[in-house]
Amino acid sequence: MYLEADIGTSAVKLVCADSDRILGSSSVGIQTSSPRPGWSEQHPELWWQATRDALTQLAGKISLSEIKAIGLSGQMHGAVLLDRDLRPIRSAILWNDSRAIRECEELRAAQPEIGHIAGVLPLPGFTAPKVAWLKKHEPVNYAQLSQILLPKDYVGLRLHGELTTDASDAAGTLWLDQASRNWHAGIAEASDVARDWLPQIFDGRSVVGSVTAQAAAETGLRPDVPVVAGGGDAATGAVSLGATEPGRGFISLGTSDQLFVADRAYKPNPERYVHAFAHTLPGRCIKWQQC
Repeated sequence: MYLEADIGTSAVKLVCADSDRILGSSSVGIQTSSPRPGWSEQHPELWWQATRDALTQLAGKISLSEIKAIGLSGQMHGAVLLDRDLRPIRSAILWNDSRAIRECEELRAAQPEIGHIAGVLPLPGFTAPKVAWLKKHEPVNYAQLSQILLPKDYVGLRLHGELTTDASDAAGTLWLDQASRNWHAGIAEASDVARDWLPQIFDGRSVVGSVTAQAAAETGLRPDVPVVAGGGDAATGAVSLGATEPGRGFISLGTSDQLFVADRAYKPNPERYVHAFAHTLPGRCIKWQQC
């Protein structure tokens, strides 16, 4: 029996399944705050508390002790900003936040080839310009910054204690060199980010840790259950629908609307704002247009 946790914008959703059927599911809503027009934030602790509450709901339907492995998916691009003790410095700045428009212009000027390196031209929803904004507008918070994660990876940190991400979520930060699937030093420097602030990158199917004793005590999960890296919601949705080979794709109608197509080759087309990103599977890419 396997558990998938999706850290969405509006809810944390859990599904427990075996090889051919769903055994149970649960969902706990999350509130988004907008302190100023165009801002969109959630505190990472909300995701962890919602995950715990959803597991409590699920425990009424299945035995959590029988879960053999855990996968993660979730909203992309959010800036989860942690201090040296791996505690959130402030609320996470989400994918639909538009405050970092000027920082996008500055990043594009500093790295003219960024669209071909990172797979898309800078947009304020991505992670990199948010950190440049933080340095300029919240210097006290920026001075505490020690680690940066994506939303699902913060829940992963609370489950297994490691600083990790997968290639598809890394792709949505603007820091990833999509061709090599490594962090790009020049883009990181241009957005005021130290390389060691960024997590280690894995393929989505890789085991990146196991449930710690503390997480087991907080959640009811069995300690030492393996946790895989998983993927951003776009990539994991593609895998679930079989969109992993050239010519296969799907349309997603949700909080945002997107058209996805899978490929094996990295083919950037930044001038049309097509997202050409690493897939969560090795040796595959995914292109999408967002409405």
